[in-house]
Amino acid sequence: MNWDRNILTDSGGYQVYSLSSRRKIKEEGVKFKSHIDGSYHVFTPENVMEIQRSIGADIIMAFDECTPYPCDYNYARRSMHMTHRWLERCLTHLDKTPFMYDYEQTFFPIVQGSTYKDLRKQSAEYIANAGAQGNAIGGLSVGEPAEEMYAMTEVVTDILPGR
Repeated sequence: MNWDRNILTDSGGYQVYSLSSRRKIKEEGVKFKSHIDGSYHVFTPENVMEIQRSIGADIIMAFDECTPYPCDYNYARRSMHMTHRWLERCLTHLDKTPFMYDYEQTFFPIVQGSTYKDLRKQSAEYIANAGAQGNAIGGLSVGEPAEEMYAMTEVVTDILPGR
């Protein structure tokens, strides 16, 4: 790529959100149908870790589901818990596989929980306990009013280390 600066890659969580009419979410991962040729592709926590590692990213993100806005509370809760289970699978996979390059790739878990304060807080606490070098605030900028987005950011910044 000939880029001599830091690279941050996304796990595909936004694609899970943005391609909602072309995907099926299951515990194993997400299956997409290509809008170009109709072929199927599967994202799992494990293979998105490998893709990001192979790209050579300096910062790689956990696989997550970014829920739409608005979103039902129960859907947001189920999605958040699945994102947490996927986080565990990402961590397990990274622990089992060696680095591909001569530098460490930093891993960031992602807070989810839609715009529900209790879910955001629970998610921030969960990912903070993962002990990663950094954490990301996800699931925002998907149509919610700006003031609600800022409020959700404030909920988690008091919990996440290194804020």
